[in-house]
Amino acid sequence: MMRRSFAGFVMLALLIFAEPSAVGALEYTFATIDVPGAVYTSAFGIDDTDRVVGGFSSSSFSGFTQHGFLTDGTAFTQIDYPGSPGTVLVSININSQIVGARCCVPNERGFLYDGTTFTDIIVPNTLNNNAGGLNTSGQIVGAANYASTTRGYLTVDRGATFTQFDFPGSNDTDPGGINDVGQIAGYFIDGAGVPHGFLKNGATFTQIDAPGSNSTFAFGINIFGHIVGRFTTTAGGPFHGFVTDGVTFTQLDVPGALTTEAFGINSAGKIVGRYTDRGGHVHGFLAELTSNTPGKVTGGGYIQPDGTMTPATLLIRSGVNAGVGDKATFGFVVQFSAGDANPAGNLQYNDHAANVTIKALSFTMLNIGDGVCGPNTHVTIQGSATVTGPSGASTQRFDVEVDDCGAPSSTAPDTFKITTSGQTDYMAAGPVIAGNITIRKQ
Repeated sequence: MMRRSFAGFVMLALLIFAEPSAVGALEYTFATIDVPGAVYTSAFGIDDTDRVVGGFSSSSFSGFTQHGFLTDGTAFTQIDYPGSPGTVLVSININSQIVGARCCVPNERGFLYDGTTFTDIIVPNTLNNNAGGLNTSGQIVGAANYASTTRGYLTVDRGATFTQFDFPGSNDTDPGGINDVGQIAGYFIDGAGVPHGFLKNGATFTQIDAPGSNSTFAFGINIFGHIVGRFTTTAGGPFHGFVTDGVTFTQLDVPGALTTEAFGINSAGKIVGRYTDRGGHVHGFLAELTSNTPGKVTGGGYIQPDGTMTPATLLIRSGVNAGVGDKATFGFVVQFSAGDANPAGNLQYNDHAANVTIKALSFTMLNIGDGVCGPNTHVTIQGSATVTGPSGASTQRFDVEVDDCGAPSSTAPDTFKITTSGQTDYMAAGPVIAGNITIRKQ
């Protein structure tokens, strides 16, 4: 049951629109992506320069008339696998490498395209296989169909060798994305035939289910561990998109649409996908967080990853792994007022055992929304920082997610998560110990 196979590419859900369920409330604006002259457009992947890839049809919804496309937001380039009646592009990295699937000569197969050459990604002894996602290093994940099972795979050498994996207890595992620290997002089908999302972090699998859902599909993941996908709340019900940081779910519905599905997300949090309008036409979309939320957030204390939260402290590119139980201290004050160009404030973080410090230089995002502890209890902070690690100092993008659940003694603790992307790829998360988070929305 491969996600962005040609069968899945042309599947329409022309059903009655449902009211949003009670999940998180980050606010997004949506822009439609339509290839000129197309009757059907789906956007599947977006890189950190905002280039988008996907598939379109100019004549029908048939899987045998699909073309791949690449757009920089201004011009569209059609890309077709030579000799194939159908091409879909599903993921792109900053090195202009693209993975996708071609149909059906004689079977559906994945491929890697570097701007000049198509390289087949063919898992041995399979009926079909796709290529679902790739990261900056060129690591590729996808799904491979056998006679009675679908297995996930990872290849780090352009399809020369494969490492296969399965969500425990499932015979249908379909990875959709991989980020630069090697985390993999996808979905699996359980023994009762119910789809669930998953996060694979090393050898550890975590099940992902949108609140109130009866099916959840996870597809894309960015460097900060934010995952996008789709879910339903009733049998045969319409798709809703979602984005989650692992704690809070935000439902994504294009205004007025019958269905919404989210497939890709970049490090800036921009999301691409597709929606079905009330006339039954399918369009791609680009979603971005709305302008900053007027308010103020303060916090201080330390986290001490105890192995029960995901992720614990990680350093990937530098080759250093901080020990579980090591203390990491933080302090910050960030605020935004209506009329300001950007948020202002300060933020410092120190992972003492790993010898990593993060000091904010500027802020681009302060977004206050609903969280696990109620309305206006979750904040996303983004900006640039000086990150000093074992490999030296550099200016990098950072993302902080916090939850304000009450006093330090509250049953549900405040939480703090920080991620950086660049020379030192770093993640840490945990409950706040001997400290507090306070959120005030104006």
